[in-house]
Amino acid sequence: MLELDVRRRKIVGNIIKRIRIRLRNDLEDLSKKIYVKIIKILPNKQGIRENGEDKVIVSLTSYPARFDTIHLCIKSLMYQTIKPDKIILWLGSDSAEVKLPLELEELKKCGLEVVYKDENLKLHKKYYYAIQDYPNSIVITVDDDVWIEVNI
Repeated sequence: MLELDVRRRKIVGNIIKRIRIRLRNDLEDLSKKIYVKIIKILPNKQGIRENGEDKVIVSLTSYPARFDTIHLCIKSLMYQTIKPDKIILWLGSDSAEVKLPLELEELKKCGLEVVYKDENLKLHKKYYYAIQDYPNSIVITVDDDVWIEVNI
């Protein structure tokens, strides 16, 4: 009888654990879908500061497998309450042959800089070149699969 209660508790515990994981995943998916819809309807106040100075540089890197979603990350940077002076997307020269999605091309009109480099430093690209090119600036690195809240 006692063994049966222990087994039932384990079974119920496992079911609850699976439900929690499923709910967490569903909420993450839902929040991403809502974020995408909000980004699409926001007024066009995105971009960078245009004061001629390069004090704050936001730097990130990516690769072709993420090209279809990286625009969401970059838009979230451009919608900040305090805008950076530059947003630079560093790509390996092997990515130069891959056509950038229309969303990224449109973001270039809003100030996004896309720079191709021969050396493939992988994730180190996002800070290495920015620090080399802008030694007196504040360099903020971000991951290409993260969406930043508007008041970071």
